[in-house]
Amino acid sequence: RAEAELRYLLENTRLARDRIPARPFNYLILGHLHHGKGLRAMQIYENMGRLGIKPDVYTFSILMRSYALSRNLRNCMRVFNEMIRVGVAPDLVIYTILIWAFGVAKRADSAELVFEQVVHEQQWAQELVQKQGGDKPHASAPEALDVYTKDPNQPDWPELLDSSDGGDSNTMDLMRTRSFLNLDPVVYVAMLKVYCIARRPMRALATWERLIKNYPVVQWNPRKGGVLSKSLHYTGSFHLPALTLLLRTVRRSIGVSNVLENKSSILKYVYTPLYLSSVVSAMASRLRYKRQFLWLPDDSRSPSPAVSETGASRMKSRSQIVKCVEEEINERLAFDYQFFAERRYQAPKVTASDIAWFVDYGYWMPQDSEDTLVPHHSDDHDLPAGVDDAPPSAPANEDAQLIGPDGKFTQQSAQDMASIVAREWQKLEVAGFKLNNIHVSEYIPCMLLGRQHDHLIRFLSLVQPQVPTGSPGADESLCRKQFRYRNISIDSRSSDLLALQIEAVQQLLLGERDKRIVLEALIHPGSDLHQLYEQYGVYGGVGAPRDKDELQVMRERRVIHAERELSWAAELGNLVQIGQLWRQHIGDDETSQSRIDEAIAS
Repeated sequence: RAEAELRYLLENTRLARDRIPARPFNYLILGHLHHGKGLRAMQIYENMGRLGIKPDVYTFSILMRSYALSRNLRNCMRVFNEMIRVGVAPDLVIYTILIWAFGVAKRADSAELVFEQVVHEQQWAQELVQKQGGDKPHASAPEALDVYTKDPNQPDWPELLDSSDGGDSNTMDLMRTRSFLNLDPVVYVAMLKVYCIARRPMRALATWERLIKNYPVVQWNPRKGGVLSKSLHYTGSFHLPALTLLLRTVRRSIGVSNVLENKSSILKYVYTPLYLSSVVSAMASRLRYKRQFLWLPDDSRSPSPAVSETGASRMKSRSQIVKCVEEEINERLAFDYQFFAERRYQAPKVTASDIAWFVDYGYWMPQDSEDTLVPHHSDDHDLPAGVDDAPPSAPANEDAQLIGPDGKFTQQSAQDMASIVAREWQKLEVAGFKLNNIHVSEYIPCMLLGRQHDHLIRFLSLVQPQVPTGSPGADESLCRKQFRYRNISIDSRSSDLLALQIEAVQQLLLGERDKRIVLEALIHPGSDLHQLYEQYGVYGGVGAPRDKDELQVMRERRVIHAERELSWAAELGNLVQIGQLWRQHIGDDETSQSRIDEAIAS
């Protein structure tokens, strides 16, 4: 019926064919696409050319969007090339569809090129407006469009030309200026969607910062008529989904879903403790002392080759002893697990005052190398993350990709990425951003796996506790003054992640405590623990004689395991505090409540 009406209008119109608008054809194409008749929609477009009716930008946007939805990138680019050929200037809608199509095809680099093209167009439009009706800078537009000729051999790369067969150049310039003068924030949202699919968190963070810079949280929204207002209702239409995509990108990149599916992968995020400041200070002092054994030839204060060789030999010998001692400890724990499992709860907890800190390697220092100071190249396991390289046995986090100072991607930890998200979250809180449940559900897993416990404790303290069903409600006015977040609920998957992390940290804490107890039993022959172990132990060799170097290494390793035990205990305390706050916000979810209670009780 619509086609019959259109034929009747074409037969009885007095307008010239080149004056007939494309709008009725656009409606007809939309109708066929809505009913899944893509072939018929393309026939309508071809009929427009045979009838001499020029398509407009809406015609091409409809066709491109339909191909993008069907993930047919090749045909989408063909329609785009056809639009350029007939002389229709692309606008922001066209470029947004292109960005989205490349994102669905997981071609983030191509989407970035389109986004940069939009930025070039915006700069060109602003320069044209500043000239106040002056001549068009012909050189700027082709330079901006040349970004698409990266690989002309690829069929899906459009060959954009500034000159076209049809269309008035002044009219096209006016259309482009109106379209690109104020860059629509939806383009930023489209790029964030691309990075979410490609799992590029740092690119997403850079795009988010660009969005906030151009469109602050409290600013007029050009899509709402340009009314300046402090109401967050205007900015929420694009800031809210943009933040959701940013948090989702980080969550997927960190690998929250992988941890929940494969629980053993949690050890990839907690393989080393968050060392306390006192421990870091002692380790840094040991690091400075250890550097005295290795030197570079061009160091003016380097020792003589003979002295350097002696120091390197001593440290190499120490590393071999460390390896043997750790292997013996692991074997003893495997054979005599029951004995040490009973003693782990009977032994007193280690405190900072109990640790006999050693801050140097004076025992291993050659007598004639006091003034050496050279770069460090350690093969030992004594240093925390941030003070020295991570232990060689630490698994690499392949999901967390960060951008280094040179702009290239480098492999970093989820903790670094989560700390950036925590800072951005606090900035939004200061700006009065209306954060909702969707943001919270994406934010909390990032903070958990990123081990940002202080940020998570602060956030949970600002959330109004949920009142159980059937309980009298609290004073509403008091809640508004005391809590920033209300009606916030935590999903069960996040509760499982918290319980899983508590259990992992607990096991690592007990492992370091067991190793410390083994060393105490071996180092002190006359102690009660040594006698009990000699009597009930299965492994044997408890009272075997040991040389001075081996005993020195055992004393050093005992301090190191005590430092790790102390740091794991502090982190477990933070997680327990989070669990206690957490329990107030899971409502009537009895399964999550019992899971958290069991983890805390253990």
